Parts: sequence; structure tokens; C-alpha cells
Amino acid sequence: MRLRCGSRFNLHGVIPLHNEPHAETGQRVLVVGGSGRIGSAVVRDLLRNSCASITIAGRSQAGLAEAAAAMPRSVETVTLDLDSATVDTLIRVVRGYALVLQCVGPFRARPPSLMLACIAAGVHYVDVCDDQRATAERLAFDATARAAGVTALIDTGTFPGIDNVLVADALRRHPRAHTVRLHFLCQGSGGGGFGVLQTTFIAVSRPYAELHGGTWQMMPSYGARDTVAFAPPIGRRPVYGFEVPEIWSLAHSFPQLQTLTSRFATVPEVWNWATWALARLPDRFRSDMTWLDNAATFMIPLVHALDRFVGEALAIRIDILGPDGREVIHFYAPSTTEAVGWATGAAALMVLNGEIREAGVLLPERAIAAGAYVDALAARGGRITRELHPALHP
Repeated sequence: MRLRCGSRFNLHGVIPLHNEPHAETGQRVLVVGGSGRIGSAVVRDLLRNSCASITIAGRSQAGLAEAAAAMPRSVETVTLDLDSATVDTLIRVVRGYALVLQCVGPFRARPPSLMLACIAAGVHYVDVCDDQRATAERLAFDATARAAGVTALIDTGTFPGIDNVLVADALRRHPRAHTVRLHFLCQGSGGGGFGVLQTTFIAVSRPYAELHGGTWQMMPSYGARDTVAFAPPIGRRPVYGFEVPEIWSLAHSFPQLQTLTSRFATVPEVWNWATWALARLPDRFRSDMTWLDNAATFMIPLVHALDRFVGEALAIRIDILGPDGREVIHFYAPSTTEAVGWATGAAALMVLNGEIREAGVLLPERAIAAGAYVDALAARGGRITRELHPALHP
């Protein structure tokens, strides 16, 4: 469906944008990686919910042309190899845009060149960073972004991203809470491409830190195993220890938290067995990026073939515990990739529309107002429910 500017799409169809802030016609947005699966989902969301002029950038002109042809309205294209571009080159590329989004991973293996170029050029920036080390590296430039008056909003996907905002919202209701337990489940690849699988392989190749009773403890990837109940239609599933950067960022944003844990799984269970085996390979394999890239390249056709049968839904469960009881928050989306598009698109529009005005390198839990954001996710098809369990303790 092609939408006219001045309208947006929600669960009830197309409705006018008369009294809501939205990106005006003429505002230019550059989406680097906009021809990939994640980037295309972000672009679609921006096109459906704003009148901004969108340019997508990527390495392959053929891939850009194919992605552009599938969009709900016209976009411009520009070839750009982020791996070889210098900060000075990128400054020239980003000038003239109101906002630049980075949807190219893996972030762990890529310096923050695009963000630094945006700061130097005075252009606002949003990304889907999903790695702790890369998150910390970007936050180190907070003072530089503030001095430049640039908003650099990072980690805006689903996890991190959606769960960060939901945790922050819950902690406003439960300021004495001391424990956050994060649980994630994706059916198949979640609709993601090579970059998503590559990032997963990198994550499970090393141990990670969890916060337990105020002490950081190193945990083996896919070591711990729990069984939790996700919202329908997912139900009860086994989940495994898995690194996400928000364990670290939430602990720093909310120092009252004493315990932060993260569990992840995919469907079917055979992929969890394969991931468990990968996490236990000899270090010479797990530390070899070329080997990990080749493994992801080999696996992606098999994963996508199975996706047709198992789906690509995303379920998130967040448990907030404290002396006053427990709150359980559920998020469900029928497509993980589309959910990233919703989340990053909604966050990007909040920057573009001026709803987020703070300068600096910002995390979702600190910058994004939950009310409007949750409404935006619900309008796009996300399902959020909450359960209150008074006087229950961990």
C-alpha cells in the first residue's frame, strides 16, 4: 500500500496526521544500510509515518535499486561503503541531512565513524547498535555531541531498545525495585539477514557479565537455562544465558538495581542446541572472525528456509522485582525485523520532530518518553501487556 504524505498507517488503516507532530516534507533523512533487512524495515516505517525525504545508502547499487523498488513511496539511493569510508569522507556525505540512521552491523567490529561524522557536521544521529563494547565506545563521545548540539540516540532496536524503555517506565512506577530479568525469544531468524546471524555468533563466542546481588559475574554464553512463560501465542519456552548491552547500560542508568540477567532463545529448539555447541567450540574458532563470518554465511540459507515454517515473531518478557512485589511486562510482534523497524522508526521520528531535543550520546532508557513511544508501537502492531503481582519476591 502506498501512503500519501499527511497520513500515517495504524491498525485501523490510514488516518490523517492533522494534530500530531510529524516530519515535514523537505526534511532529508539518510539511512545507511537501508537496503538490508533491518534497514529496509526502518525505511518502510519512516515512509509510512512521515513525509520526510528518504535516501538509502549501501555498497551495492543493484541491492539499493531492488530495495527502493519495494518501498511504499519513492526514495533516493547513494552508494556508500561504510567499512572503507573515513570520517572526513562521511562528513561530506551527511551534510545537508536533518537525520542520519546507521543500520549496518556488526557494531562490535566497526568504529563509530558515522556518528563522529554526524557530530562534526551538526547532524542528528540514530543507530541500532547492539553490542556492549560499541555502546560504551559511543557513550565516550557524549561531551563532544553535547558541545556540538547534536542528538545521537543509540541502541534503538528491539533488544536493546524496546526493553530499555519498558524497564525505565516500570522503574518509575517501582522506584524501589532491585531486580530486572530480561527474556527474549525469536522464531527462526526473526526475519533478519546475515548481519543479525553474524552478531549472534559473535555474542555467543565469549562469556559475558551479569549483575547478581550487586556483584558482576562472568557467565558462559548459553550456559544458564530457565523456562519462562511468554505472552500468547508463544507460551512457555526454555531460554538461555545471552549477552545484551542493556544489562550494562541499565545498571549504569539505574544504580539502585542489584540484579540484572538476560536470557534468549529461538524456535525451533534445534537452533538453541546448535548455538550451545557453537559457544563451546575451542577458542581458536570462537575468536576467529573469518571463521564466524563463514559459519554465518553457511547457516543463513538454512535458517531462512526454515523461517517459512516456524515464522519470525518476537516475544519479550521483563520481570521487575522489589520489596513491593513484581511486575511482568510482555511485548509481542509477529515479525522481529518489522519490530526493529517500528522501534527505530518511532525513535528516529521523535528526534526528527523535536520530541527528543537533548544533545549528547543518549540511551533509550534516558531519552525516550514511554507514553508516546508505547502508543506508537501499539499503533504499528506491537502488543504490550502488564501483570502486577504484589508482595512477591525473587
